[in-house]
Amino acid sequence: MCTTIAIAGQQFCFGRNMDIAEDFGQQVLLVPERVPLPLRQETALDTHYAILGMARLQDGFPLFADAMNEHGLCMAGLNFPQFAHYPDGNSWKPHSIAPFEMIPWVLGQCRTLAEAKRLLAHTELAAIPFSGTMPLTPLHWHIADASGSLAAEPLMGGLQLTENPAGVLTNSPPLSYQLAYLGQFRHLSPEENERKWCVPLCSKGLGNLGLPGDASSMSRFVRAAVLREQADFRHDDVIRQCFHLLDAVSVIRGTIRLPEGGDYCTRYRCCMEPQGMRYHYRNYADNACRTVQAAPSQMQGREILRLTA
Repeated sequence: MCTTIAIAGQQFCFGRNMDIAEDFGQQVLLVPERVPLPLRQETALDTHYAILGMARLQDGFPLFADAMNEHGLCMAGLNFPQFAHYPDGNSWKPHSIAPFEMIPWVLGQCRTLAEAKRLLAHTELAAIPFSGTMPLTPLHWHIADASGSLAAEPLMGGLQLTENPAGVLTNSPPLSYQLAYLGQFRHLSPEENERKWCVPLCSKGLGNLGLPGDASSMSRFVRAAVLREQADFRHDDVIRQCFHLLDAVSVIRGTIRLPEGGDYCTRYRCCMEPQGMRYHYRNYADNACRTVQAAPSQMQGREILRLTA
């Protein structure tokens, strides 16, 4: 369970909620241009665009949950149970990569969303886990820049790329189903309807009456999409407003109990600001906003850096 939001306009930013039961050893990592990125079935990316994001560093390889590159392209992986399909056999497409390689594969080579679409049109995902102790995770990906966003989803028919006019992604089912469901809420408005039934309103704040409020993926998708569309960015800092949108779809500890147990909540929220390679994040236990920024000199290095605020 996670939510991502892409906000385009005068200032582009990309935000996500990481909703999980336990921390995964995450830290903000910068992978400079000259750090080789080995790939299981493809030639290593010996040089690539600099990548900054939240990841687990495992055996020297950055397992990114979300990240951006130096040219303004952003990307995040979200849980996609029951629908993610990774073929076991050889792919008919020119490129075949493991799911854990997806973010560095795209962000390391693509400057724009258009370039990402061209690369992924010739890419297939393979059922290759990182290791025997780290099994395959069912994922789909939200990719965005200032021009728009799309979902990359590994389905039975192959890797499907779907334009994302809502600028939001949650979890299962696939984006096409989420968009169809969102269409049922096109009547929602922030305005109060004082004339309906000719009775007085008993409360203020009755705009968007009927907006889903539970934590299911489809409800979070609708809530995030509607609020993103209506949010006023004219007088508010886009990063601050992005965090407010993420708050509206965050999971409070104790309100969701999964069969497998665990301390489930929104472990962190982040907002990426590619214009200055700034990564803003807030942890559940400490709501203070922390900001790290990759300096141009750091992006030219040869070692993966852990950046702290």
